[in-house]
Amino acid sequence: MAMFRSRLARSRKSTDAVRGIEGRLYGLVNIAGGAAPATWMPSTRVSREDWRTLFAANLETAFFMSQAVANEIRAQGGPGSIVSVSSIS
Repeated sequence: MAMFRSRLARSRKSTDAVRGIEGRLYGLVNIAGGAAPATWMPSTRVSREDWRTLFAANLETAFFMSQAVANEIRAQGGPGSIVSVSSIS
């Protein structure tokens, strides 16, 4: 199941949806690196506030999705993997 979710509440909805799928959950691939159009500029011009907002959105989403999926994999009693990829290009 491929999903894009950007906040904690959506992460919870995503893991609830995964629980409804037949079969086991074996892992997660986090792909973080989205940026608001306001920050599409040379990094020398990005404000501290924009950077913190961008960083928090990307990092928190990956962390909380990983946490939720790890808990689900453990609850199923199986092995699993979590891979996180990021970019700020």
